[in-house]
Amino acid sequence: ELDARASALNDMRSQLDTALANMEDMARRASILEQAADERLAGMHEKDQAISKLTVESDARASALNDMRSQLDTALANMEDMARRASILEQAAGERLAGMHEKDQAISKLTVELDARASALNDMRSQLDTALAKTCQQHQQAAKLQQAMAELEQRANQLQGNLERLLADNSTLRQQNRVLQNEPLFGYLNRRLRGGGAGTGNKP
Repeated sequence: ELDARASALNDMRSQLDTALANMEDMARRASILEQAADERLAGMHEKDQAISKLTVESDARASALNDMRSQLDTALANMEDMARRASILEQAAGERLAGMHEKDQAISKLTVELDARASALNDMRSQLDTALAKTCQQHQQAAKLQQAMAELEQRANQLQGNLERLLADNSTLRQQNRVLQNEPLFGYLNRRLRGGGAGTGNKP
């Protein structure tokens, strides 16, 4: 009976040792699994931090891109406004130059006419002097010549007044043109007009 109990006790001890060994193995495996889980959690935490950092950087880059787009839109709007203003100034400059050209032509025409009238007046004065030197029978012709000379002098005075008004208008136009030339953009357009003329395709 003692031997049987001893054998049973030995069996129980053997089973207990086996159970302890199994528990130690399970504890070791649990520790390994726990360590692996901690490592995975740490890796996931690092990945989460990296993702958060990348998200912040992405948001910052998106914000910078939006700012650049806004600046680009503003720059394009400014360029369109400058182009529109340049077109308006160029049109105004063309109109003023055309007006000055017409005034110059009118002045030239009036100058030629005035010179012709002055020459005719001088011719009549010469004829009048000749007629006055002649006999009294030519007094009637001299009176007619005097009347024609008076009319020519009146016309010459009118032409002189017109010429002075045109010269004053031309001076005003040139002054306005100088004011426009003081503007940087018009100065640039004027250099283009003077350098190559309209439609030549010359670059500044």
